[in-house]
Amino acid sequence: IGEVDMFPPIPFSITIIQSDSAGRTPRMISFSAYDAESGISKYKVKSGMVGRWREVVSPYVLPNKFFSYTVKVAAFDVYGNKQVATTRVKGILPGWFGIALLVLIGTGVWRIFMIKKKV
Repeated sequence: IGEVDMFPPIPFSITIIQSDSAGRTPRMISFSAYDAESGISKYKVKSGMVGRWREVVSPYVLPNKFFSYTVKVAAFDVYGNKQVATTRVKGILPGWFGIALLVLIGTGVWRIFMIKKKV
C-alpha cells in the first residue's frame, strides 16, 4: 500500500512584477510552491474580497482595479492539501486620491438628486 501525503505544501511567497513605466506590459504575480511528498498539482488565485477562486499558472496577470486589494494564491498538492500565500496589491489610484474621488462623485450625485427633488 502506497504512502498518503497528509501534509500541505511548504509555505511560499508571491512576487509582484510591476508593469513597465509606459504601461505596455501588465502587472503580474509570480509564485512557486514545493511539496516533497506528492508534488504540486495546481494553483488557484483569488483577487479581492469578493473574487472567486480560479485555477491559474504562474506568472498570472493581475486585474486592473482602482483601489488596493488582496491577492491570495493557493497551492494544492496531488492529495488536495493546500497552502495559501497572501499579498496586498496597490490599485491604480493612490489611497487618498481614491477616497477623494469617491467623495467628489458622491457629493455630485447628492447635488443632482437634491436639484431634481426641488424641481
